[in-house]
Amino acid sequence: MKRTLIILLLFGLLLLVSSCDVEVEGDEAGECSDGADNDQDGLADCDDNSCAADAACTGDDDDDDDDATEDPCADIEPGPGSLSGTLVRSTPTLHEDGVGTLYLSVFDDDPLQNDEACEVAAEVVPSLDLSGDVNGFAYTVSGIPTSKEAYYVLALFDDNGDFDDSVGPSYGDLLNRPEGETFLTVIVSDEQPVELDLHLILFVGGAPGDDDDSGDDDDSGDDDDSAGK
Repeated sequence: MKRTLIILLLFGLLLLVSSCDVEVEGDEAGECSDGADNDQDGLADCDDNSCAADAACTGDDDDDDDDATEDPCADIEPGPGSLSGTLVRSTPTLHEDGVGTLYLSVFDDDPLQNDEACEVAAEVVPSLDLSGDVNGFAYTVSGIPTSKEAYYVLALFDDNGDFDDSVGPSYGDLLNRPEGETFLTVIVSDEQPVELDLHLILFVGGAPGDDDDSGDDDDSGDDDDSAGK
């Protein structure tokens, strides 16, 4: 009798130890998406009820958020196309020394009209001298992905070091975009270099005094009153 009682106690202890070692699908991070049947019950990952509340099975993970904030331009790869030509200015530089940085960019849309336009290729030329008789520069932009759609070409010359690509051009910059017009467009459909000459003019947006429109309106009103008298 005593021996039987000891055997039963040992058997119960064995069951207790075994129950502590039971593997449950999802009790460790990543088990609900690792493709393995971790608890050996014939069901893996989201097919196992133990993973029913796991984010990998409910769709509450951060993948959707990542997709929503993913940069639409991130997948653009450099291509075999290129663009070259001569860049000249039609108006003088704002500063006498005329030395600055030239930014050349190729976009899939007009960057001043569409904030989501993607830059597909670019070149930056520092310390470029466009002063005096030095009016002309042979440029090249390489690495352009070939496409049957037109690209927009932006050339900006900043001779006072205040250019911020998150804001855009400012008064005094030279830009290849006449007032009220769009940038030049070009199609780079194959590996053959495309020739395109660029002409820079003074960008007058944000010129000093632009914020004084209200005062100008008041003056014009005074003139009208005096004329009426």
